[in-house]
Amino acid sequence: MAARGQLDVVQPGLLAARRGQPDGGLAHRSDDVDDRDVDGLPGQLQRQDEEGGRRMIIAMIKSNLGERVSDVRASQRLTSSASCLVAGSHGPDRELERLLARANRGVGNKPILEINLHHPLVAAIPKAGEKAADLCFLLLEQAQILDGELPEDPAAFANRLNRLVAGGLSQS
Repeated sequence: MAARGQLDVVQPGLLAARRGQPDGGLAHRSDDVDDRDVDGLPGQLQRQDEEGGRRMIIAMIKSNLGERVSDVRASQRLTSSASCLVAGSHGPDRELERLLARANRGVGNKPILEINLHHPLVAAIPKAGEKAADLCFLLLEQAQILDGELPEDPAAFANRLNRLVAGGLSQS
């Protein structure tokens, strides 16, 4: 069993029964939220700056991914992974969605991309310039792979990954 606030990658379908339930489902956990009071104006300004940065990162990811996901949200549960896919609260869970799609009965609900704002890949997006789009797509494609899916376009994924790795190696 994972320690409180230490949950990261969950095997697909393992906790499907609890997804989307406001009374304790993982998508609604807030164990990672920093509840410490910060006294004074400097603490308030820091929180406002952090919130503005979070909103900017989420807006950049939404803009780049467009209609591929229904929403992008900051995760309260990821600790080491950059992103994961979750089902919306008003539809079937991700495992049932995949089963229905295999039987050509899927309703076509798009997943929600949850991002770990503390992960280096996510934090690098605002400073990435022309590579920001590649990072945004990489977050989605990694989440798809972790969820047991293939990226929409495996060749584009491989090219994107190669560009980012080669760019990182050339800066070393």
